[in-house]
Amino acid sequence: MAWTTLLGRLRHAVRPARTAILRGAGEAENVGDLMMRHTAQKLLAALGFETVYTVGHGDSPAALSSAAGSVDAIFVLGSLQFSDAWAAPTLSERLERAASFHQHFPTAKVVFLPSTWGAFEPRHKDPLQRLVAGAQVLVRDRFSAEAINGALGSSVAAYCPDLAFSYPLAEAELARPLLERSAAGGTRPFIGIVPNQRCIEAGVTPLQDPEHYFEYLAGARDFALARGFNVVGLSHMVNTDRDLLLLERLGIEYVPANDVTLIRSVIANLTACICSRYHGLVSCLSHGTPVIALGWHHKYRNLMNDMGLGAYHLSVGELPRDPAPLLDELCTNHDGVRRTIVRNVGAARQIMEARTRALPWS
Repeated sequence: MAWTTLLGRLRHAVRPARTAILRGAGEAENVGDLMMRHTAQKLLAALGFETVYTVGHGDSPAALSSAAGSVDAIFVLGSLQFSDAWAAPTLSERLERAASFHQHFPTAKVVFLPSTWGAFEPRHKDPLQRLVAGAQVLVRDRFSAEAINGALGSSVAAYCPDLAFSYPLAEAELARPLLERSAAGGTRPFIGIVPNQRCIEAGVTPLQDPEHYFEYLAGARDFALARGFNVVGLSHMVNTDRDLLLLERLGIEYVPANDVTLIRSVIANLTACICSRYHGLVSCLSHGTPVIALGWHHKYRNLMNDMGLGAYHLSVGELPRDPAPLLDELCTNHDGVRRTIVRNVGAARQIMEARTRALPWS
């Protein structure tokens, strides 16, 4: 064996331990955060990071001051941290605070893992530039890439679908006994309703009359029952009744699942779903389940557009009075929609794998 080959192998074998900060996706009750954090931690392990400090967006860098010089990378799971979802703190303030956090770790390479950004206005340009300078920016929808690159006038951000698309799939068989026990109509197919309290939450919902959202869900329930479906409610949250209260008010059977795999197994059994949780959409799409997205933020529209399903997205601020026409179309075109989902999710996973393989530590 040549000495150069042997030395190369030895260098690889004694590669120094790497240390990273994983920042964000800290909601313990949000299945989406659990999925993102799981896949991000798996990615960091594959990249060779042996020590990973997990912190929230609101945590102070002071807690990690002793490790500041040893941190090789900061991986940011931004979720909505860099979008226009919240009025306070302002988007400019959030951009500045994040940049300030990163400055405490001057030797760390910053990688923004896929999340939703924007939309940006001219006043956001300077704080945005300070935040992403020298960083690798992956965003989970093409809208966000256009928002960043358009604001800065350069190709800074790259499209990389949500990491949660690589979360382990659930076997449909797992939830079937539970569904059969809860079903009033035996073997009739299921339509699911996944609600979101934010769609009626003051200061978040774009609806002037939040009752309209509930009325739309009730209309979807009535349509499904009239067409011979079982209707099952499902929360894409764990260990909280936050969204279950809406399902109780709808008066439908719901799955009291506090296990991520069981929740996704129920979704794998659905003929179709009406969903208002972003990562509930990801779970539906991952399992090939045709879905109508009811979104309170542009991240829903962005995802559905990128998956070639824009016709099945509705803003809760512009809901039609009658849900029947779109639901009827989805059920009529069920097989074609499923094929579109399977094809486009497969392509999205390939893009995600290529982007993550290109990270500097791969």
